[in-house]
Amino acid sequence: MEKIRICMIHGYLLTGTGSNIFVANLVRNLCRLGHDVFLFCQEKHAEDIDFISQHSVFEPGNREYQILFSRETRYPGKCNLFNPEIRGLLPVYVYDEYEGFKVKTFPKMKIGEIEDYIRQNVEAVETIYLEKGFDLIQTNHVIMSPYIARIMWKKHDIPYYVTLHGSALNFSVRNDLRLRPYATKALLGATRIFAVSNHNHLEALTFFKRIASRIEGKFTVIPAGVDTDLFRILDNSRRKSIDELQSILKERLKVLPNGKSPEQKRRFLQELEETSSVDEVDELVSKYNAEYSQGHPDRDIVATLKRIDWKNGWVLLFVGKYLWTKGIQMVISALPIVLNAVPDLHLLLVGFGSYREELEALVYSLASGRRELFRYLIERSISQMQPGEEPCVEKPFKFLDALTHRKEVKSYFDSAERNAIAEHVHFLGALSHAELGRLLPCADGFVAASVCPEAFGMVSIEALACGVLPIISNQTGFKEIVDLVSGSVYEVNESPKVNIDEDMIFNIAENIIQNIRRGNLRNPELKKKFRKLTVDHFSWESIANQYVSYYRKDTVVTNS
Repeated sequence: MEKIRICMIHGYLLTGTGSNIFVANLVRNLCRLGHDVFLFCQEKHAEDIDFISQHSVFEPGNREYQILFSRETRYPGKCNLFNPEIRGLLPVYVYDEYEGFKVKTFPKMKIGEIEDYIRQNVEAVETIYLEKGFDLIQTNHVIMSPYIARIMWKKHDIPYYVTLHGSALNFSVRNDLRLRPYATKALLGATRIFAVSNHNHLEALTFFKRIASRIEGKFTVIPAGVDTDLFRILDNSRRKSIDELQSILKERLKVLPNGKSPEQKRRFLQELEETSSVDEVDELVSKYNAEYSQGHPDRDIVATLKRIDWKNGWVLLFVGKYLWTKGIQMVISALPIVLNAVPDLHLLLVGFGSYREELEALVYSLASGRRELFRYLIERSISQMQPGEEPCVEKPFKFLDALTHRKEVKSYFDSAERNAIAEHVHFLGALSHAELGRLLPCADGFVAASVCPEAFGMVSIEALACGVLPIISNQTGFKEIVDLVSGSVYEVNESPKVNIDEDMIFNIAENIIQNIRRGNLRNPELKKKFRKLTVDHFSWESIANQYVSYYRKDTVVTNS
């Protein structure tokens, strides 16, 4: 089979967020299939990534570069990673700290800064194209890598492809009219547009309605995949697997030692106790959010994992960015109801993001019975909506009103205090994908109650590969996963749908309780069915093969 030389433009890292993991897995499997990839992104720790055969860093001007290392890998195809020189300014869709960069969201950037960023990346890509040549460009998100590829297409007639993810459209392009021409022009010039779900496809056509008739024929739906070698059903005891993970984390903490410390957690709670206004709480949240490295595991993660009863307790896991849109606050708010029925349940939160301290304050408000603080924290998210975001989030935040209507406010807060809710919610910080591959199979369930649109939901599929049921909100890209599991494995309708409405928190609680009572979370036959469903539909090798088949098909069409 003829080798394809693929330029992959991503711009970010290869760990952490969903699109980063997507790119890493797609490139790995393209190399596994024997194709060569020239990868342009800002990943600095390439030595830790198995498929990268060479890592180079560009000098200012992006015409010269320094090779940091070259090596053989176990893959027949080679991946050469290049870090374009972008003068330390990294534009993002959702704000987070990135070590070594000044970070700005696209809507907060000046046009001159955006144009500089585009030009710098074009210079780097063009340098490698003129030196080595490649057959096509694969890009990610609706901005800015597709626009960078469009410039290369206009100058050198190189076909380019776009894979849509959710965050660029929902958090940047929707909120800034200046960004829309970049996205529109890029989509019009693309050879093909890949959507990761039917919702992702329809969302793009609806938003870009003025050009929908011109781009609709370019769309192909290919879902994100899952590494079925890394994510597997647990083949030994949970305690043994966790012991192995703890040994790995002890070494990992030597390399990444600056996660949140027990002392920082203690001081944050102590100062929360002394607050008397929401303004003081907001100041504390900002203060403590800046005190540690977001991308590191918590310094006490090993001790936290040791405290959990892995033999007899129930464990739910959330993995993702700490954002209000992810609905983590909904899951936490469901716990006083769940703990009444399942007192030995624990919620583990893996991730990073500026919303973490608000979530910690939410747990504190439940544990201490501070009802007005709880109301403020659970309802303030609606005020964070940006212009153009879909209004799918208002009703869930009226939870206390629903409790009042049911006359259950007192019993709800009594349950939180009686069951010591703070001892059942555990923040772990960030984990690598390999570490997650050891933790996820040990969970009884995966929870993600997103209150805004989701393009797909990659971690939900990773959970299924481990035989772990995803309990997720029944909307947009998540709904496609719910429907697939429901139609292929068992009737999820046995449990309530986690719809985005005024009963959302009650439904999350009931869903968790009923799945535990009915034995769905530890049923070995169901676990095998979840695993088979994932292997049949979402293996990364099959996903990469689909990409390659379209590359070949479109090349034939283009050359005819």
